[in-house]
Amino acid sequence: MDLTIEGRRLSQADGSCGVSLWKDGARWTCHAVSIDKIVATAGQMLQAPVVDRTGLNGSYDVNVRYIPDDRKADPNAPFGPTFEQVLLEELGLRLEKGKGKIEVLVIDHMEEPSEN
Repeated sequence: MDLTIEGRRLSQADGSCGVSLWKDGARWTCHAVSIDKIVATAGQMLQAPVVDRTGLNGSYDVNVRYIPDDRKADPNAPFGPTFEQVLLEELGLRLEKGKGKIEVLVIDHMEEPSEN
């Protein structure tokens, strides 16, 4: 599948997501992905665990623009929605804080490897 963003052609395979940075903000695009992939990518972008409770099936395309948090402090940054606003306003996905179980790896001791 070929996508055109601001006059540039981008090739994106089915089942993939990507983020690109532009003068007017960031673009998050996904093609033919499951809600699991959308949720996993959103979790990576938010740097927080995100759990799917939508019950949605099928495959989806995403093409949204947002202003990354690190650009909000820049007085020359363009006006636009945050990533969280895009999730709600354009994709209809609401984030709710909650408590739940997550997997954690704890390393309680480390040693230098032996020479043998």
